[in-house]
Amino acid sequence: MSPAPPHEIPTDVLYEILLQYGVKNLSFLWLNCRPVSRNFKDAVERVFVTKHLKKTWLRVDLGRSDIYVELQFYGLDPTDSARAIFKSYAYQDCLEREFGNGLSLEFPNVIIQIRHEANDTMLPDFRYEFDPDPDIEFEVSFDWKGMYSHFFQEQREAQRRLDECHQS
Repeated sequence: MSPAPPHEIPTDVLYEILLQYGVKNLSFLWLNCRPVSRNFKDAVERVFVTKHLKKTWLRVDLGRSDIYVELQFYGLDPTDSARAIFKSYAYQDCLEREFGNGLSLEFPNVIIQIRHEANDTMLPDFRYEFDPDPDIEFEVSFDWKGMYSHFFQEQREAQRRLDECHQS
């Protein structure tokens, strides 16, 4: 007689376990743990919403004397939780000019910082909202899951190449 099929660990239990996971190897959590099962995927994503999105910043290079504008995580889009919203009050007119023609792969002007790691990874489905009223924050939004996937895949590839160089 074959053994009973294994029971899947509930998402809430996985979430509580993964919430205790440190911050040293977030790429492992995102790239290796997330694909294990639907419950793992949901738990990992919930950990990132709870713990890591608020420690993610966008730094926009305005191309002048090392002036950077920092956009901070504001929240998930209430109509589409797959979109993260980041906001800034500073240099709204410069940000409008910078994003006016869209993002460029040749001249990346947005650096993503996740805790202590940074990269110029693309922002999938990037959108911005500009209001000329200086009391209204400049707002950008994008697919946060896609951004983390690109960020950590690039990080893993860079590490693989470094390891390869050190072995030769």
